[in-house]
Amino acid sequence: HSLGAATAEIVGARRNVRAFGFEPPGLVFSQRNFAINGGIQAVHSTSATVLRDNDPVVYIDKQGGSSQHVTCPAGLYSMYCHYLHPITCHLAAQCPLSEGVSSRFEPWGGITGYCKTS
Repeated sequence: HSLGAATAEIVGARRNVRAFGFEPPGLVFSQRNFAINGGIQAVHSTSATVLRDNDPVVYIDKQGGSSQHVTCPAGLYSMYCHYLHPITCHLAAQCPLSEGVSSRFEPWGGITGYCKTS
């Protein structure tokens, strides 16, 4: 997630292996700074990303590779949209194996927020 996801995508592009990340900053414009030999093409062919549309972090640079966009109910460019818990709740709610889990996230527990259940 976030910087860790960007690190995984940098290593993936440098080693020519697929890398998956949640909400990293993009790598397209900064790929030279990370000594990615295959350049933009390496980033496009190895990166897969899940991101929320209103997350300001994902717009630090242009995203490369495959991207799955998930809607964030918070206001325009909210840091709430960058938290990992809400996006995992949303994805869990879409999975048939997690019946009863809602995509609604309750942040009232602070860092111990949770997914609502029906």
